[in-house]
Amino acid sequence: MNLNEDEFNQLISKLDVLTSVIALTSNLPSNFRDMSKKDQIRSIYQFNPKIDRSIIAIIVGTTPETVSSRLSEMRKIGEIK
Repeated sequence: MNLNEDEFNQLISKLDVLTSVIALTSNLPSNFRDMSKKDQIRSIYQFNPKIDRSIIAIIVGTTPETVSSRLSEMRKIGEIK
C-alpha cells in the first residue's frame, strides 16, 4: 500500500487526534462524568486548546456548536484564554 503525500498527511493528522484523545481521557479527573457539561468542556479545552470541537462534543455528549458557544461564553468572562 503506497500513500501519496496528501493521504499520508491525513493519516498523520488522524493519529495526532487519536493520541491527543487517549492522553486526554487518561488524565480526566475521576469526577469528570459528575461535572456539568460546561465544566467538562473547560477541562478538556484546558488540557489541549487545539483539540477539535467535534472531538470535545463526542467526549462530552453534546454538539460541536454547543462546545463553540460554551467556549465563547467562557472567553467573554475570562474563564479561559
